[in-house]
Amino acid sequence: MIFRIRLQEATVEEDKLRKQLENSEYELQLQKNELANTHAQEKLKLVKEQQRLLQEYESRLQTVEKEKCDVAKLAAQLENKLQIQEEKMRETLTEQTKLRKQLEDTEREFCSQKNATANAHAGEKKILVEKQQQLLSAYESLQSQLKVLEQNKSNTAELMAQKDVLLSKLQDENSTYKNQIEVMKENNNEMYNKCEASMDKQNMYEKELNAKSERIQNLEAIMNAIKQRESNLINDVNRIEKKLTNEMDYAKNLETKLNNTQKELQFAQEQNDEMQKTLDRINTTSELDSIKLQQQLKTLQREKEEVLKRENTRIKVVMCTILFASLCISRSHEVVSATSGSCNNNPSHMTENYLKVARKPHVFSQIAAKRNPEQEKEAQEWIESILGKKFPAGESFDDVLKDGQVLCHLMNKLSPGSVPKVNSSGGQFKMMENINMFQKALKDYGVDDVDVFQTVDLWEKKDMAQVVTTLFALGRTTYKHAEWKGPYLGPKPSEECKRDFTEEQLRAGESVIGLQAGSNKGATQAGQSIGATRKILLGK
Repeated sequence: MIFRIRLQEATVEEDKLRKQLENSEYELQLQKNELANTHAQEKLKLVKEQQRLLQEYESRLQTVEKEKCDVAKLAAQLENKLQIQEEKMRETLTEQTKLRKQLEDTEREFCSQKNATANAHAGEKKILVEKQQQLLSAYESLQSQLKVLEQNKSNTAELMAQKDVLLSKLQDENSTYKNQIEVMKENNNEMYNKCEASMDKQNMYEKELNAKSERIQNLEAIMNAIKQRESNLINDVNRIEKKLTNEMDYAKNLETKLNNTQKELQFAQEQNDEMQKTLDRINTTSELDSIKLQQQLKTLQREKEEVLKRENTRIKVVMCTILFASLCISRSHEVVSATSGSCNNNPSHMTENYLKVARKPHVFSQIAAKRNPEQEKEAQEWIESILGKKFPAGESFDDVLKDGQVLCHLMNKLSPGSVPKVNSSGGQFKMMENINMFQKALKDYGVDDVDVFQTVDLWEKKDMAQVVTTLFALGRTTYKHAEWKGPYLGPKPSEECKRDFTEEQLRAGESVIGLQAGSNKGATQAGQSIGATRKILLGK
């Protein structure tokens, strides 16, 4: 009986143990399912993140390709504009050759007319001389005849009658000769008037030649100005190409960084796979191992979150660089459009348009609001201290700087020989040439293109605030040149303080809790035994 009771108790205990084993197996299966679900969800999240990153990368590549196409279109437009300007140059050259040919033809015609009039005048002179000689010979013959008649007068009366007849004939002949002489005089007067008219025509032709020569000189001056503008356009295009090459290199670096991030994600996936295998093995062993695995999963999740944060920061940096590149490209396009528009348009027409805009009250108020009189005064004092001369009394700041002479002398003081020639006299183009040479010297001295004002801002007083900012940028760049000992303008720019940390220092910094997370001043819960301990229930 006792043996049977013990057997029953043993069977009851075996049933209890079996039920416990079944419950433990059921709980382990539930834990396995939950881990599998969590792992599948994490896999889906990682796949979605990879797809999102790939889509963003493809969109960025498309934007870069679009920007390349836009730049190619702009280059093609610039080439077309240059071809149009070359055609205009050729047309002007053909017009010059035509004008020269017309001048040569008119000179030849004038010489031929002059020679013809001289020959006609000489021929008429010869005819008059011959007629005078004939008249003199006839007069001498008549005198001889009169002498013969006077000798024969004493002889016979018949000869007297003949003499009267002959005298009447001679008088008639003298009257006819006098009439012929008067006609010849009138002809001479007409020829003299014709010669005077031809001389007047000659003077008119000479005046026309002088006017045409002046036009040719003006055309040559315009051609030289157009050539200078073309050279400026070519320099701008070369700068844009350099910027594009730098942006392409930067895009390649971004591609390499994205490839590295993809490799890191693949490595993380491999680590996750290995951790899954280890989890499968550990689930068969014990609950303690499962707790350790949970801790490892938490650490892995933290590492994933850190990796995601780093990737997000990298993506933000890439987006910022792409935005900055797009801003630089748009700025270069505005410069190119402004320069091409200034080459194609008439300067007098442009000044009239700017004056019309400036006459509007709200535009004038906006421009005046940008100006800072304190900064202008500080810049004026800096220029006067360098040049050793003060601005003329009664003239404003912008009127003194308008022709560019003061700025060119300032640049020669800062870097001698940077502006080889300063135009002190001439028209509008000569003064604007001074401003262009000052801008070129600024860029060679080290001032950024973004800080340099445009020619219109100073010449037409469109934006004097930008002119003052360029002067302050020039004052900042003087700190970078050791040969310049002062005076300076504006604050000294900050220098880069680059620090290189090792990988061990960076990893050590990751384990440190920052002050933003709070601090308990070293207090812990060690040695406390109040109440029951914390229980970790798995599978619920």
